[in-house]
Amino acid sequence: MKTQETDRLLKECAIEEKCAYLPGYEQTTHYKVISECSSAYCDHLIRRGWRRFGAMFFRPICAGFIAYHHHMHQRRGWEEQPVTPHNYYTSFVQGHNDFGYEVLYFDNERLIGVDLIDMLPSGISSIYFYYDPEYANRSLGKYSLLRQIIMAQERGLPWIYLGYYVQQCQSLAYKREYGPLRQLQGRPAEEDAAHWLPLQP
Repeated sequence: MKTQETDRLLKECAIEEKCAYLPGYEQTTHYKVISECSSAYCDHLIRRGWRRFGAMFFRPICAGFIAYHHHMHQRRGWEEQPVTPHNYYTSFVQGHNDFGYEVLYFDNERLIGVDLIDMLPSGISSIYFYYDPEYANRSLGKYSLLRQIIMAQERGLPWIYLGYYVQQCQSLAYKREYGPLRQLQGRPAEEDAAHWLPLQP
């Protein structure tokens, strides 16, 4: 795909690091930092297995990813990360351009959940969802995904991109509950076609 003038690649690198999904594993993560990424180019990358946090796109290559973080640290042993306004902005807000949204969920006047999504030409890319730990028993993550499905149907979008699925990772296991599922085959280069095949149970 030919990029647009707005799709300015600021940095590209690959980093060896601890696997974000499975303890005891290493992964190589390919990163791209893109200034003013267009919706079309973001869609192009997402369909090829990339994920977006802020202006940073990444795609891991691995063998086998602040109240909410503290809650998940206690519940599932997630490594805690400092959450500051600057970190939140660079991780989730920066790079949103005309396609990134925060979908807010309230219980009366109380904010209880935030769903970060990209509305792309081919579908909705589900970036991240976090919620008030006092509402942990309400299955807000499932509710937000059902709302994404409704939003996609209302807009005639055929796909919801849930991100990576690692079979042994408990935090990603929920993705098997939705179907039909498709899985990207390999890691196609930007100039190659992306092939998505049904994910077998």
